[in-house]
Amino acid sequence: MNLYSSSTGTRQHSRRQGTRALVAASYILIALNLVQGVVLVPLYLRHIGEILYGAWLASGSIVSYLSLSDFGLNSVIIQKVAEAYGARDLPRLGRYLGSGLVMSFFLSSLPALGAITCASYLPYLLAVPATEAETLVTAFIIAGCATSLMILGHALGGVVCALQRQLVHGLIWIAATVIGLLITVTLLITGYGLMSLPLGALTQACIVVVLEGTVFWRLQKQIMPGASLKVERNTAFELMKLSGLMFLATGGDLLASKSDNLIIGVFLGPRAVLVFDLSKRAFGFLFLLATRFHEAFRPALAHFFGELHEKAASAKGLTESLIHIAGVAALVLMGGYVILDRTFVGLWVGSSFYAGDLVVILIGIYGCLSSQTFACYNIVFSRGRIFTIALANISQAMLYIALATVMARWWGLPGVALAGLVSLAATGWWILWRRYCLDFNVSWLEALRQMLPLLLVGIGILGIGIFLRQLAPPTTVMDFLFHCGCYLVATSMWVVLLDRRIRGFLVDIYRGRPLAFSRPI
Repeated sequence: MNLYSSSTGTRQHSRRQGTRALVAASYILIALNLVQGVVLVPLYLRHIGEILYGAWLASGSIVSYLSLSDFGLNSVIIQKVAEAYGARDLPRLGRYLGSGLVMSFFLSSLPALGAITCASYLPYLLAVPATEAETLVTAFIIAGCATSLMILGHALGGVVCALQRQLVHGLIWIAATVIGLLITVTLLITGYGLMSLPLGALTQACIVVVLEGTVFWRLQKQIMPGASLKVERNTAFELMKLSGLMFLATGGDLLASKSDNLIIGVFLGPRAVLVFDLSKRAFGFLFLLATRFHEAFRPALAHFFGELHEKAASAKGLTESLIHIAGVAALVLMGGYVILDRTFVGLWVGSSFYAGDLVVILIGIYGCLSSQTFACYNIVFSRGRIFTIALANISQAMLYIALATVMARWWGLPGVALAGLVSLAATGWWILWRRYCLDFNVSWLEALRQMLPLLLVGIGILGIGIFLRQLAPPTTVMDFLFHCGCYLVATSMWVVLLDRRIRGFLVDIYRGRPLAFSRPI
């Protein structure tokens, strides 16, 4: 196979191989985050304390808000660079790279400045004891600095992915995460307490910036000989316009997904934050398992649509498969979460940290709906429909914050969970599905017909989970792991038996058939 394009001289890479690499790296990172966010939590509670750790979780919402200071520019750069690279337009590629990275460099300083400015107000906002206030303030400032570096690292890493070098990007993030995790554990054991967490994050961010920057510099020299980096005013204005919309999209997503701890902390206290967060911790990792597969397709889809131009609607079959797989994966994983979370939390940190069955059921339903919505988000984003994404996310965030603020005071933790489900269904899900149907000529009747098999699959999965739980309730860690294995085997067999689309997908993988967008670039 010829690895170089005769017209541009740029080296060709397979979208299929890049997507596989990004999928693999994503799941390795999920495993590492599982260690950090689940396995090490008892260590956090022992060395940090419940109240201070709960306050740290609540302050994490504010750190997430500070990360909005890139104004959505990084996501726009990824989409535009991948699209220009797919269209073989090297001059345009150079303008997007030069203008975008310079803008990202300046915007990345804002989280650190914001953390320094607002850190002193945290102890009063979260009612932290005076003896712990200084520690929380210092840790928050370090976390803000780490966020600044991470924004720059995401910009550089996003460009590397957009240029279809997902394998290198994935290896960098795996190495940085492992080293940051080791730093955190070492500092915890040696008595640094809460400071261990932001210092580990800061180490990870430094490694990401250095390595991603080095890789980008080499790529620019090797594969883009016809494109010089150029800062151009018109391109910068174009990126600013689109990033303004993406800021609303990213901001809405963060406000909808990261505000719960802050709202609970303000109205119900740090202890309630800890209970809600620990009960939801398994959901977070299972949701990543369900969504990282199709999220890894985003750079390749943007590149693919850049090649197809107006014919992008011809990829309808591929997009339908991605959405369907996301739905099936969410049903299997969220069903396990609803059935087993009480046992998981009890064995992990104690039953006193379990938020209740109703909260977990509402979160599980939210996860199923959100997974399919997120698949639509990735497809719509790859088409460049940034206004639609902004409208969906900001409307969802506004409705969620209003509902959660009222319902947290009225109904406690179940009210917060219900607010998330209602706001997603009424805004984000509806808007993104409507845009998807318009882009790919899918009627609402056809969309509902595609969802009916998922309903049947979900009923069977829930029945399997309840049967296994009643047959042999797990009481030890080994029983729990064995129960999880039996659940996954039984539900997977049910899905393969009942779902024709999943069977066809597995047969294609077994026979080595390429995906529709996997030809070399």
